[in-house]
Amino acid sequence: DKYISLPLQDDHLYIWDDAGHLLRTFNLDSELNTVQFSKDGSKILTTSADGSAVIWDTLGKKMAVMEHEGEAYAGIFNHVAQELVTISENQMTIWDTDGYLIKKVALDLSPLEVTYSPDGRHILVILPGQLILYDNRGNVVKALEDGAFIRSVDFSENGKALAAVAIGTTGDIVKTWDLATFETQQLP
Repeated sequence: DKYISLPLQDDHLYIWDDAGHLLRTFNLDSELNTVQFSKDGSKILTTSADGSAVIWDTLGKKMAVMEHEGEAYAGIFNHVAQELVTISENQMTIWDTDGYLIKKVALDLSPLEVTYSPDGRHILVILPGQLILYDNRGNVVKALEDGAFIRSVDFSENGKALAAVAIGTTGDIVKTWDLATFETQQLP
């Protein structure tokens, strides 16, 4: 089955099928920040304002609760390995998909977004004015200083390049990085 869910501004998690029929409603303890499905659709990861990240099954059973100091901003499954990453105030945390802690990584600033590379080997954290590339064990590979406010980022399908959209003084700026050489290019 294909499922759809969005973080609405209430204390519930709604699951729809891909035809738009409401299938389930889960009661939450706090306002939802993000929702992410595992690749096989069997698990759901939620992050909330109360500092919790929760792994659910699709029937609404809590499988694991991962507590954070401060708000849990976002989380994402690694679709290749059996792990996930969450971000919270000044921290990135790597967990296995059963909710056991693998590693906490302190960050200089509060992160805005996190994503895995398509091959699952890298984690990219967006901070105000900076992108930091980690290996999937939480070790820094490269800090990509940008200085601009980055509002969107994505890996190429093969995971060998990275593109970011930043807010410039005269409009959006698009930059790319070759992840083998870390050479950057600004696109027109």
